[in-house]
Amino acid sequence: MTYVRRLPMAAYRVSKIYKNFFLLTLRFLCVCFLYRLSIFTESRAASVECIEKTSTTEDWKSTPLPSRLRALGYIETGMPLCITAVLAGPIIPGDADKFQKLIQENAPFISRLILNSAGGNVAESIRLGQLARKYYITTEVPFLRDSQPTYVLVTKQSYFLSVPSATCVSSCFFVWLGGTTRRGEIVGIHRPYPPDAEMRNLTPSAAGQFYRDWSNRIAFYISEVEAAQHWLPDMLRFGSDEMHMLTTNELTELTGDVPSMAQWKLARCGGISKRENDYLRDNVDDYNNRKLSSNARTYFESLDRKLTTNSQCEHQAVVIARWQVQPQ
Repeated sequence: MTYVRRLPMAAYRVSKIYKNFFLLTLRFLCVCFLYRLSIFTESRAASVECIEKTSTTEDWKSTPLPSRLRALGYIETGMPLCITAVLAGPIIPGDADKFQKLIQENAPFISRLILNSAGGNVAESIRLGQLARKYYITTEVPFLRDSQPTYVLVTKQSYFLSVPSATCVSSCFFVWLGGTTRRGEIVGIHRPYPPDAEMRNLTPSAAGQFYRDWSNRIAFYISEVEAAQHWLPDMLRFGSDEMHMLTTNELTELTGDVPSMAQWKLARCGGISKRENDYLRDNVDDYNNRKLSSNARTYFESLDRKLTTNSQCEHQAVVIARWQVQPQ
């Protein structure tokens, strides 16, 4: 009888252990999700953090990295490497230093900067864009997916993260412009303006000269990042209290590789022609559904291998180039 009475108690204890384990696991997953979402949410000051790391070395084993990098143990130890950073919140002085520190701590693997900001300090935004330019970093703003602002994350496999109200407007536009590759759809512009304290005590004449000099520095930056000079006049058409969201045609002009990066990749890796790329895009469904003829299927597969080889070549070339501009 004693044994029979203890059995339910033992079962109860086991069930209680499993229940506690389940609750702890659920709490941990909730905290992880809220943290992931929180770093995309704006606060009083921008956060500049790592959003994606790789915990394995598989992605880097095929990359012919400099011997010094291997000596540091990045490859052999399999230490986590940050590949994607996120900037969320109002841009204020000091944010570029945060980004520079994050780049240096994870050199040379940060390849993407995801943006969620309503803007802020123009000079600091330009500094952030110049860092993206210097280290060959792709800048990304939200895409629209099912009418929701969405980011594409790529660790392990691509997946979507919807962030309500995510955007990149005002001076955030200058950060986005700095990317050697630009992606995304939700971008807004208006007339840029300096901090009020810099103009408040000036006469109208002095303020006019100050603003012209200030605008010339913006025009120089726009040229530096290989955007057309019409973008500054375009911004000036909209008051600083207005917002113009870029149209599809305007986004088409700015997204993708900047001209020098596109030409460098083409010279380095050969590239794939627009005709070949269009063929792959237009026939992917028929290929997956086995509707292509034998010859067409063979041609499709050869183009797909060419595209894969070219993408790997471009990735390796950019990683090496990024390492070469790191502080030695």
